[in-house]
Amino acid sequence: MLCAIAGDKPDRVPVSPFGLGHLDPRGAMAAELIEKTDPFISSGIGGNAFMGTRLHSESRVEGADIITSISTPRGELIQRYRRTEITGYTVEFPCQNAEDVEKYLSIPFEPAIPDVSAFLQRREEIGEEGLVLAGMADAICLPATILSPEDLCLLYMDTPDLLQHLVDTAATRVEAFVHAACAQGVEPPGVQLGAVDALHLAGSSRANA
Repeated sequence: MLCAIAGDKPDRVPVSPFGLGHLDPRGAMAAELIEKTDPFISSGIGGNAFMGTRLHSESRVEGADIITSISTPRGELIQRYRRTEITGYTVEFPCQNAEDVEKYLSIPFEPAIPDVSAFLQRREEIGEEGLVLAGMADAICLPATILSPEDLCLLYMDTPDLLQHLVDTAATRVEAFVHAACAQGVEPPGVQLGAVDALHLAGSSRANA
């Protein structure tokens, strides 16, 4: 897989599972899958890349719903998440229009320090048997998390500059978070730290240049 990622010619078809599905990651079947297939394995990095350490929220349970109140300098935002016996889903997103997005962006930002301990431990455990990836969101994940798909599309139609600003802000913060994580040893083999700069282009108006 590393050979294909580097653009070289591998000795066999470079196909591997992405993740372990619903297998117990510490179980015998997962161990066999890792040994025989060289899978991609995602391991999360601790810390809120988008909102840092100053996001304040409180949650309460009402029936099947978890209601989260997010405090901002411009007023409160509410998220409602529902659990059933089968699944869970968001029934009310914290932002529903441009005014709500402005509220969210008004939250003071102080960068979080990435906690890479779980990633480094998992990479040590897997060794040469697979590729351990740091599971980090990209810039578009911020609007996709705080807005419903419908409201995100409407925001893009009504106030595209605001959506661009939201994604630009997310891209800048994620870029800094990734650099900080790489500096602690997360950088995967074969990928240079400078390549992380490309992340900013995914959500920044600099891509037009």
